[in-house]
Amino acid sequence: MRIIRANQKLGEEELGRADRFTGIVRFQRVKPESIIPNEKKAVRILRSSFEAASRSYWHTHPGGQILYVESGKGKIGWRDTSGDLRTEIINEGDIVIVNSEDDHWHGATPDSDIVYLAIHSDSSWSGGKPVSEEEYNGKRHVF
Repeated sequence: MRIIRANQKLGEEELGRADRFTGIVRFQRVKPESIIPNEKKAVRILRSSFEAASRSYWHTHPGGQILYVESGKGKIGWRDTSGDLRTEIINEGDIVIVNSEDDHWHGATPDSDIVYLAIHSDSSWSGGKPVSEEEYNGKRHVF
């Protein structure tokens, strides 16, 4: 068993890459190694901070992704099964489960920063197209 205390920093803060993000994005690798002994793929946790209006590019994660919003307000966008753009506001305490096949983007709202934990079973990234202003300001889908 291992306990990671709240005041322990396991990774240095890194800036998000300009070819994957619009705006100022920072990451801290919270859990850099596998939590399952002898497992080849590590479960990774990143603490992600997006300044207002910052966002990722369109992308997928082969192992899916879970986002847990720590603070602030954000947006997530995706294409539904018919290819239509959907966006949703996400708030503190929300959990977003992104399937491996979901082409999506996420980030802060225009007027709020957001901080969330991103949990991946496979943190690789596939994508790279920037989110347009039209897509960022797209219609909101209510669940």
